[in-house]
Amino acid sequence: MPAFLRHPSVIATFLALVFVSTTRASETEFANATRLYQNGQWQPAADAFDAVAQQLDQNDPKRLEAQLYTGECLMRVGQYAQARQRYQLVRHRAPTKLLESQALFRLGEVAWLSNEINEATELLNTYIETYPDGRSLAYAQNYVKQINEQKAKKARYEVLDEAVRYEREARFDEALVAYASLLRQETVGGEVRSETLRRAARLHERLAQRDDAVALYKQFLTEFPHSKYSAQMMQAIAWNYVQSDQTAQASDQFQALLLKFPQSPQAAEAAYWLAQRSADENNTGRALELTQGVLAQPEAAKQTPSLLARVLCLHCQLIASQEAWADIESLVESNKEVVSEGPLRSVLEFWSAEAAFRARDYNTARQRFAALEPKTIGIQQPWVAMVPLRRAQLAARRQQWAELLNILDRMEREFPGFTLAYEVDYLRGRALAGRGEMTAARRYYRQVLDNPDANDSEAVSMAGWMIGETYFHQRDYPRARAAYEAVMERTTYPEWQSRAALQAGKCWELEQRWDEASRVYARALQRWPDSYSGEQLKSRLRWAQNQTRQETKTQQR
Repeated sequence: MPAFLRHPSVIATFLALVFVSTTRASETEFANATRLYQNGQWQPAADAFDAVAQQLDQNDPKRLEAQLYTGECLMRVGQYAQARQRYQLVRHRAPTKLLESQALFRLGEVAWLSNEINEATELLNTYIETYPDGRSLAYAQNYVKQINEQKAKKARYEVLDEAVRYEREARFDEALVAYASLLRQETVGGEVRSETLRRAARLHERLAQRDDAVALYKQFLTEFPHSKYSAQMMQAIAWNYVQSDQTAQASDQFQALLLKFPQSPQAAEAAYWLAQRSADENNTGRALELTQGVLAQPEAAKQTPSLLARVLCLHCQLIASQEAWADIESLVESNKEVVSEGPLRSVLEFWSAEAAFRARDYNTARQRFAALEPKTIGIQQPWVAMVPLRRAQLAARRQQWAELLNILDRMEREFPGFTLAYEVDYLRGRALAGRGEMTAARRYYRQVLDNPDANDSEAVSMAGWMIGETYFHQRDYPRARAAYEAVMERTTYPEWQSRAALQAGKCWELEQRWDEASRVYARALQRWPDSYSGEQLKSRLRWAQNQTRQETKTQQR
């Protein structure tokens, strides 16, 4: 119901039409109907005024006044057809211009409320032209203004609908022309303009016309800064920058989005993107801060499918870089029900298995990697090859050489370009050595040493040490010693270097070259005083020195 219907002047206009003289009964009933009207009891008032009208003669002018009141009460309760009947009756029989003008105005009004726009326009314009001094002139003019605005808005919506149809039919150039024509019209504003800006920007984005898309998204934010779509518009600008390789601008936009709409789903995705970039730049602290912020309000992340799972995976990766394996275990455990089955769930399960492996809980790790392997089928990501690699390493720990070789054979078939191929070679060497095939084992160990991808890795130290071990078990002590010395002098892992020194010293011992053995042990203790082999080195040094003294005594005799 239009606001002006409740204006006191309107009520006063109608109350001015009271009876001057009639029967005492009708006066009482009219007064009762008027009281109901003033109290806003529209249906009882309509019934009361209608009862008054029925008591009066058909030609009595006061009957028409009561019918006019009845019509207004009926209109207020939405009974437009019944109200129209009363107004038409009054208009055709009105003895005065006042009654006729009011009936005409009310007919225009009820047509407007019934959404009969053309009829309302005709009736209201007739009222304005016929009664330029009418009491409801301002209201009639306001109605006509609203009708004209509605017609113009409808016409603009028709153009917008036409542009949307062009876009749906892949007539993109025509759609863009229609959008542009709407945006050039100064009278186009509000919902039509905001929708046109959004659709035009998205179509430019769809056509990879990113500069035009960004310009329109920015224009939207300028003209409608408080729109419910503002966060989406900022996000769209950022992603267009990403697609245009303008990463600095994208970062700025995502950061602005994060600050302005921190609780929105778009902010959660912005934080994830910024965390990824920070991780790529080795800014682990900043990346962790961002992922932790998303995990602190998971409901926002859940509104974007898979976002929470992606954040969890990245967070695990960041924690892993800090070797905080216990934190990974608790994080995955507390979120395992949040992430549905699929590739991202498999990534989290990988981190759970890896955490157990790194924590030396090998039984748990073996169970988790075994359960995970079938779920990796069809996933083309680098981490997938780590699953059989870890299973192979666990099999090697249990000296299950046949199972180990089966796993390695499958890996070479399924992951021919595996970047850690030297790890596979090392494990194959272990299996062959475990089966007593020392010459074949050394061939694979040497492949590790010759692989440039293995440079500076622990695998080089381990493979070199194992070459020494194969010779040692074959009692070829000179070659074993040479292999151990290569580990001592050409690698950079102190634990393996000290273990190699221990074995090199034993080779000298087995040749009864006690002075040489003592020299190796003493030098190793100077170079690697805090190694795990330190106590054994000290013990072997004492033994070798004692043997030297015994030999000296024997020679002196």
